[in-house]
Amino acid sequence: MKIQFKFKKFRGNEEMIINNAICLSIIEAEGEFPVANTTFRIDECDAIKRFDICEISRNEQPFFVGYIKSFAEHEERLDVSLVALCNYNVTPSVPKTSDVVEKFKNDNPDIFTSLSKSEYTRLGKEIESGITTPREVLNITSSIIDGSLKMNISKDSPVGDLTLEIKGAWISKRVGSCQLSSKIANRFRSGKVNTLTPKKLVNSWHTFGDRISSGGKATKYFVNMSKLISNGTVMLPPIEVDSATPRAVLKKHIFDNRFGISWDYDQFMTEIVTMKFINNLHDNGNKKTLKINLKNVQEYLDNNESTTFFASENGKKILDAVKTSICNYITLSMRNITLSFEILDYGDSDRLDCSKWISVNGTSYKITKIERNVSPTESRIKIIAMGFENRPSVNFNTAPIGIEIYDSEENNIDIVQDIAIQNEGDVQYEKLLDYISKMKRLNKVTKDNYRKFITNFLNENPTKIQIILKPLKTKHCEMKSIDIKDPIFLEGGFT
Repeated sequence: MKIQFKFKKFRGNEEMIINNAICLSIIEAEGEFPVANTTFRIDECDAIKRFDICEISRNEQPFFVGYIKSFAEHEERLDVSLVALCNYNVTPSVPKTSDVVEKFKNDNPDIFTSLSKSEYTRLGKEIESGITTPREVLNITSSIIDGSLKMNISKDSPVGDLTLEIKGAWISKRVGSCQLSSKIANRFRSGKVNTLTPKKLVNSWHTFGDRISSGGKATKYFVNMSKLISNGTVMLPPIEVDSATPRAVLKKHIFDNRFGISWDYDQFMTEIVTMKFINNLHDNGNKKTLKINLKNVQEYLDNNESTTFFASENGKKILDAVKTSICNYITLSMRNITLSFEILDYGDSDRLDCSKWISVNGTSYKITKIERNVSPTESRIKIIAMGFENRPSVNFNTAPIGIEIYDSEENNIDIVQDIAIQNEGDVQYEKLLDYISKMKRLNKVTKDNYRKFITNFLNENPTKIQIILKPLKTKHCEMKSIDIKDPIFLEGGFT
């Protein structure tokens, strides 16, 4: 039996052929890409490492094509692991697809291992196979497997009640804006911005583009609107020191204001969906809880400002795909008969793969694992197949999962922690009167210096406005627990 290994560069013309190997083993398992493990002499190491793909032929007929996944060098040998290519023309690392569910399956293989309807042949062609209904049944005569046939009937009960919890986490880019004009004006006694020191107020007023601190590292506040518009003046009662000193007359300046804040921050979002599956075909089945933490949810968001993932279009598609996968999982748990046997491969067994069913003594069993040990002299095949004592005919409940989540608009968030007004016009005037009265009692006020006292006091006590903004949520605090209250039933009957 001639075994040939043709090594190739991916999308290149360079090739190398090796006509022998120390050993070759090919393993196929239900729902997974077939893997070939082969061993060469160590002196082939440097040459083999230059290539990406290996095509294995038997008697000049290809029966395995895969990309090189790993090398392991030993003192006298080189172990090479190959993984079957789903499509010969795609990049061999990970099959690429634009379909969101297929990409999700590739990113989360643990969820779909042995649960998918798709199987993969040694030549890398993806095919569909039934979970409970045979597409093609191969008859295996008892004379071939006499002496190696083993049958095991499982004592484990199938899954009858499964609670599924799916958790997704991502970073949402949140933005918003808020008008603070009325909030600022309401902090003044008269409901209008007013002061005795108008120049200092205008100079200290935040202008467009200024960043205002919130005390949070992830939250950014910027001024997106800023105007301070003079709306006239009000004459205040004159300040009198004594009859010999002229009276000081002050004006309170009134302003209208336009002031707005825009903000953005990275919100760490966490969301949980729980669903319950009931297997009506087995009332006394095992209860099981399955928890799934999704990977790369950020890539599946329909838009970057989403407040929920599972209610989005991509989220719904993935939930439906997971639901179908779990229904398959529950169905597969009802396979309670396991067969294993070995046969000699005379080169005519290429039709055997994990998509096929075999018939032994009139009963059909789904092939779940094939292990081929190939050598120049002979090839042996070990087959494991599983079947149902009574095969169910199952109709999955494929209705889409409906999720409704109501979120408050972020623009309605009260982002103001405090607006502190120091010495507005009325307060400035009252404090100034108290100050002048104190200076009079101390006999420090004269007709020559009283204006200087007033000027110094106002310079030291100008009207200041401090806006203190809240740091927005910057940790996993958007926990949403979504309960699918109506259980999803696995319905059907036996045939």
